[in-house]
Amino acid sequence: GEMHRLSKEGVERFLRDETLFHGVSQASIERLGEMAIQKVISKDMTFFFMGQVCDSLHFIADGCASLVKTAQDGRQRILHRAIAGDMVGAVPFFDRKEYPASFVAESECTILSFPRDRLLGLFASDPAVPLAIMGSLVERLRMMAALVEQMSFEDAEHRLWDYLVQASTNSGGPGFPRVLDPLPTREHIASAIGTVREVVSRRLSRLADSGHVRIDGRRLV
Repeated sequence: GEMHRLSKEGVERFLRDETLFHGVSQASIERLGEMAIQKVISKDMTFFFMGQVCDSLHFIADGCASLVKTAQDGRQRILHRAIAGDMVGAVPFFDRKEYPASFVAESECTILSFPRDRLLGLFASDPAVPLAIMGSLVERLRMMAALVEQMSFEDAEHRLWDYLVQASTNSGGPGFPRVLDPLPTREHIASAIGTVREVVSRRLSRLADSGHVRIDGRRLV
C-alpha cells in the first residue's frame, strides 16, 4: 500500500496535471494539496456505500473502481467505472443527500478526499476552483443529454414507423408497398406519437434517405 501513497509534491502534480484542476493557480493547487486526505484501499474493498451521507469530494489518484448500485431485489448493476483522474461523489457532495451507488475498488486505489468545509472555504477565496468543478459536471450533463436524446430519437423513429404502417393502406392486405394519402401534417403526426414537429421532419427525411418511404406531394408510399 505504501508504494501507492503520494508525496506532497506527488499530490500537487496529480491535481495540476491529471484532474479538472489543471487551469487553477499554483497557490490553490497547494491549498488543495494541504487539505487532501489520502487513503489507500485494497482491491475489492468498498470505500463508501450507497445510502451513506457524503461529506467529502473524492478523486482517484491511482487505480480503478466500479460504482455499483444495488436494486431492491438485491441485484447489482455497475453504473460507471472510475479511473485515475476522475472526480467521484460530486452529486451527493453538492446536494447533501446520500451516495447513489457504492464505490468498490477493482484494483488497489489511492484516493484523495476533500472535506466539505475546507473545500467550500477555498471556493470562496478562489472562484476558479468551483468553476473547474462546474465545467466537469457540465461536460457530464452534456454526455447524459446526448444519450437521452439518442435514446428518445430512436424511440421516436420506431413510433413514427408504427404510425405510418397503421395509418396507411394496401389494397392487397397487410404487405408493402403501403400508401398514406393524404399524409397528415407533421404537427398532427407529432401529437399522435408524442413528440415534436422537428423530430417528425428529421425522422421522415431519414426514412426517405434510407429508401423506406417515398413522399410524392401529399402522398406517402
